[in-house]
Amino acid sequence: MKRVFGSALVSIITLTLLYFSKNSTYALVPIEIKDTIKVDPKILACTVISSSINDKLETFSNSETKHLETYTKILDRLSQMIDKWESWGYDVSEIEADLDYIEELVNEYKEDYNDFVSKLTAAKNACGNTDYNTKLTAAKNALKELRGDVVNIRTFYQTELRPDILALKSQNVR
Repeated sequence: MKRVFGSALVSIITLTLLYFSKNSTYALVPIEIKDTIKVDPKILACTVISSSINDKLETFSNSETKHLETYTKILDRLSQMIDKWESWGYDVSEIEADLDYIEELVNEYKEDYNDFVSKLTAAKNACGNTDYNTKLTAAKNALKELRGDVVNIRTFYQTELRPDILALKSQNVR
């Protein structure tokens, strides 16, 4: 039994030494030095930044399309309902004023979106230049303004337009 255990131990030690000596022999093989193309880090960073900005522009384009579809549906539906309410004899002068104001808000949203896209594109094109940070800051500020427009439209609808529509119920129509 001792003989079997001793020969097994010797074989395990031998295999372990062979395994580690085989791995260490790779370090003795000379490494071929290849000529590498050095890429300017600014060019690489600009490529990554441009890709990121293109993704953001695509995302914002989808979001803008969704917002404009919603706003257009609201405006169209409200126009139809104003005509219907007028034919029924309701006083819709406040709602017509609200409709005009919300149309102004939607047009302001469109202008701010176009301004944001142009500023973000200018920042993308200025990558690597000294004025990149200022253009990127301008694009961020334009985005804040754009988001403010969305909030303004939503709050106007909830605080002004919706209560005016609900106030039609209190009108006495013959």
